[in-house]
Amino acid sequence: MLSATDQHAAARIPATDPMELYAVWVRNQSGFARQPVWINRARATHLEYDRVASGTSLRAFGRNLVVPGAVATVRLIDPSTHASIPAAVDVARSDSHALRFTVPGGLATGRAYDVALSNGMGGSHGTVITPERLTLRSPGADAYQLGVPWAADFGFSGNVYDVMTDPRLALHAAADGLSNDQAAIQGAIDRAHADGGGEVYLPAATYHIGIGRLVMRSRVVIRGAGVDRTTIADTPTSGIDFDPGSSVMGLTNLTLVGPTATQGTNVRMNAAPATPIDRVFLSHVRLRLDVSPSPAIEGLAIRHILVTDSVFDESARQAAPLYWHHASYVTVRNSSFHYLNARIMLGDANHVLWENNSSTRDYTLPDQPTPNGDSGHLDLQCTSQVAILGSSFRLVGPNRDSGDGETINTQCGSQPDRPRYWGTATSADATHLVDVSQAFSPAAHGGLFAVWILKGPGMGQWRWVVSSAPTTLTVDRPWEVVPTAGSVYSVREMDAYQFLIEGNTLTQNRFGIEHYTGVQESMIVHNTLTDDGPIWLRSQVHRQAPVDLSPVWDNLIAENAVSANDHQEYDTAGIGVIDDELAGPLVGAMVLGNEVRRNTIHAQIPNLRFPSSGNIEDGYWAWTRDESNSDDIPSDDTTMATVATIFDGNQTYDAAYPYWVDTGTYSTVIANHGGG
Repeated sequence: MLSATDQHAAARIPATDPMELYAVWVRNQSGFARQPVWINRARATHLEYDRVASGTSLRAFGRNLVVPGAVATVRLIDPSTHASIPAAVDVARSDSHALRFTVPGGLATGRAYDVALSNGMGGSHGTVITPERLTLRSPGADAYQLGVPWAADFGFSGNVYDVMTDPRLALHAAADGLSNDQAAIQGAIDRAHADGGGEVYLPAATYHIGIGRLVMRSRVVIRGAGVDRTTIADTPTSGIDFDPGSSVMGLTNLTLVGPTATQGTNVRMNAAPATPIDRVFLSHVRLRLDVSPSPAIEGLAIRHILVTDSVFDESARQAAPLYWHHASYVTVRNSSFHYLNARIMLGDANHVLWENNSSTRDYTLPDQPTPNGDSGHLDLQCTSQVAILGSSFRLVGPNRDSGDGETINTQCGSQPDRPRYWGTATSADATHLVDVSQAFSPAAHGGLFAVWILKGPGMGQWRWVVSSAPTTLTVDRPWEVVPTAGSVYSVREMDAYQFLIEGNTLTQNRFGIEHYTGVQESMIVHNTLTDDGPIWLRSQVHRQAPVDLSPVWDNLIAENAVSANDHQEYDTAGIGVIDDELAGPLVGAMVLGNEVRRNTIHAQIPNLRFPSSGNIEDGYWAWTRDESNSDDIPSDDTTMATVATIFDGNQTYDAAYPYWVDTGTYSTVIANHGGG
């Protein structure tokens, strides 16, 4: 035992004990806690797909999924009969954070199955059920080589309409780059849709869209002869629109150029949650946007979208390559993004896979006019269950924009439709929390709304909010330790919940990886940041309107390399957690249970102060700041704000002070530090 209070306990497993599954029980004078804390147990955060067929290869994401010397297993279980079938694990393509397996045969189409997995330690005690089920769908051929389960829905690919020659079409395209081909291409789309589905083929040529736009219909794919051979150009306002409620559509083997107007997008997929757009792909597509500052692809209410092997090339000022909101099961892979400024934006999204992509912000492009505004790379707002894997993010040319922002950023600001609360409980029972001073919104439940206990009895627990009345919250499962009158709580939706940021390269940007308004159950591992700023996890505490208390709980920062050489502003070589309070006194454990392990920092000489968060410099941080008090916490404020941070096996080079820890920070462990 290292330390303990009535709200926390810190202990260390002896280094001589073997690598195994451990159950740690906490006991006081009243007896043992009802549940142990598991050490080295597999933990799954989310699954790559929701609907799969027998033979589908997919990944479970999480922690401790593969450990040395043990054999990971996966089984699919019918929850009604408890019958289970083993799945084959692809050991060679798995690691601690991603376990790849193949869906077995013998499963019933349309039925949802639990996924049970183990990293091989601890026998039956090591088996966990993933938080999401897999629903079985019918298999089928993947005509367009998409590599996603829903690719089987494009079985109509053999019904081809050549826009220049097909006799079934009332009008053929001129394809001379001058005549308006909008009516001919739209007629082919409408005919394919009316016939139950088909492929509209555009032979090698340039197709001019002088007036009007193209509207995609369900069960239609537009295919060109290749990105360098087929071009749809000069669209006046928007290139291709997708009907709300439409599904099973795609674009492949072509280039889209335009719009020529000062407003307009290449591709627009705007729907509503009640009528979403579902199952859409862009494969081997080039999108050029040279004039309009609107996004290349704009989307709202999209489910199951794939962008693969595509190129986004934009020189227009403030032209975002992607701007998607309310999207789920998004896959972007093997694609490149080349643009001047703005950001790649996803908001209110879930199950996002960003893999093996290259993003370049290029300040050698001509200004139209001088760039301005807030710019960066990936910006994920109010988003959960995300994997950002094996990708590069760089800035080319002089850093001329004072609005240059984060390379990878998450945030979820206060808005009227996002009710948030904090306060002191009046009472609680096993599944309720009551505060008679509140007027909780009926909207403060469901989705990702959660309640955290920050101080007092019950501290360190969170629960999903399943219903809300004016003074009472109902949670999804009983508290382990029931809060009491006086327990301090926060209510808000999760932000940056269950992220995996692994194996990426970040170069020359103004900020690095920043979780700006909280982050929970996430992993930042094996990334390389060169002259790209720090990795930092920030809790934001606004106790006055607009209220926002955003916890940073239960995260891992491991095996990253951060270096700085060019002495640019904000280019601090730092890794850590920060509780950012607008005004004291401290409210409670806003930053809790975070691990910083086996990272390397190469600082610059002299060390650089990080202006965004007080008086800290290059190094590792477990920091609490009060903006209303010159960033200092009064010495008589004994509230635990940044709690139980573990720094283990890290290295620093040329850092005057390798660690920055201050008032408000408690139970910090620094072990096995190295460097020079």
